[in-house]
Formats: sequence, C-alpha cells, structure tokens
Amino acid sequence: MCRRKALRIGCGLLVGPIVLALLIFGYAQLRSEARLQRHYDVTVETVAIPTDDEALTRGRRLVVTGRCTECHGQRLSGEVVSADASIGRIYASNLTSGRGGVGQHYTDEDWIRAIRHGIGQDGRSLIVTPAQYYYYLSDEDLGAIIAYLKSLPPVDNELPSPSVGPLTRFFLVAADMRDWLPAEKIDHRGPRPAAPPPAISSQYGQYLLRIKACLGCHSVSDLSAAPGGALAEMSLDEFVYSARFSQDRSMSINTRPLTDEELEAIWLYLRQLPPDQQDIR
Repeated sequence: MCRRKALRIGCGLLVGPIVLALLIFGYAQLRSEARLQRHYDVTVETVAIPTDDEALTRGRRLVVTGRCTECHGQRLSGEVVSADASIGRIYASNLTSGRGGVGQHYTDEDWIRAIRHGIGQDGRSLIVTPAQYYYYLSDEDLGAIIAYLKSLPPVDNELPSPSVGPLTRFFLVAADMRDWLPAEKIDHRGPRPAAPPPAISSQYGQYLLRIKACLGCHSVSDLSAAPGGALAEMSLDEFVYSARFSQDRSMSINTRPLTDEELEAIWLYLRQLPPDQQDIR
C-alpha cells in the first residue's frame, strides 16, 4: 500500500513539470505564431529608381556600408544565417535574379516595402532584416540601392523557406525580440523621417549612423566622445585613419568605402553626443 502511494506521488511529481512545460511550449507556439503570421497592409511611397552609373555606384557603396553583404554574402546571392534547429533555420535571401532569387519577381514596390518597411510579398514581417534602420533612408538613397540590386548579375542559389525554432519562439513571447521582426518596430503610417542633405554636418552624421545600422552592435557610450568613450581623445585625422585601417575587420569593411566628408560628418555627430544620451535612434 505504501509503495503504491509513493508511486502515485512520484508520478505526480514527474507529470506535473511535464504538463507545465507542455503548456508553456503550447502558449509560446501560439503567441509566437500570431506574431509571425501578422499581416501588414502598407501602402508604400513611390520612389524614383535611377539608371545612371553614378547612382549605381552610390547604391553599391550603400549596400556594402549598410552591411547587407554580412548576411546575404559578397554576391548577395543568399547565405545561411542560422542552422541551429533550436534557434531556427534562418536564411538570408538570394537578392539576385538568378534561380531562387527574389530579383526574379520583385517589383519596385516590393523592394521598397521590404527594405523600408521590413515586409515581404506575403504581407508578413521579414525575419532579422534590419529594416528598422533602413527606414530612415532618403528616397534618393533608397532608389540608388534598389537600382544597384536590380543590376546584380543573376546567381542561382535556391534556399529553403526559413523556420523558427522553439528557443526563438519562447523568447519572442518572454522577451523583447522585435529586432527579429522589424515590421513590428516601424511606424508604417507615421510621417516619413526627414533625411538631411549630404553635408559635413552632425545631422548628416547621425543619418549615416542610422542607415548603416552601426547601433545594432555599438552602444552610444562606446562611440561617443564622453570620458572613457572611443572618441574622447581622438582627432578627426585619427578617426578617419581608424575607420580606414581598423584591425576590426567588420568595422573597416563597412567604413572604408565612406568618403572623408562622410566620416567627418559622423565624427562631428559623435563628438557632440552628451555622455548620458542612450538612444539616438
């Protein structure tokens, strides 16, 4: 009799956590799927797409310094971002017009919606794409980027549809992981952010930092000229040299194509940041 009672108690102690885990998993599955399947009905603005060589060159520079090649590959033909089943099998799209590439069927409107709003052709949020930074792109810069993407030579690279793993689903519910679903972070119906004209100014420096997604990795305190910050004792010449020849490969790849004038604008902006400013986005 005692053994049966102990067995029932033991089974209860074992079954309870399993049932709780299943309930948590089911809740995370339902809530995360609702976010993943959310449809965004966005009317995109018309953007002129240039065809001249100067615009294509600028578009290429913006693609490189905007860190697009870090995920989509040097040929922008798509790569694996995550192959971990617990996180999800995430693939950066093939942006060319080759087999498996979105360039085969993307219209100008599709490009604008994807880059500026983080929304795919199906109306759902793209995964991981940093559209919350590219939302600040001026019409001229966005048009140049799209022009360059449309000029890419076709590369055949068919990638599977992405999948979201259980760990990511849990964090989509339990934590703020809106960076994974950029469409959630953008006020699609709000007024377009004003883009300053290209100039050696702190305003244009702020714009460049935004659209190049620098703040996705760097904190403001690391970048600012506040005491202890990276720029506290750095002159303009030293800043430009560091941007051109940094030992940090990820930094030098993104900043090397910038002109001296663009780097000076960024330097001016960072130099004037107050020490306690934590969010410049």
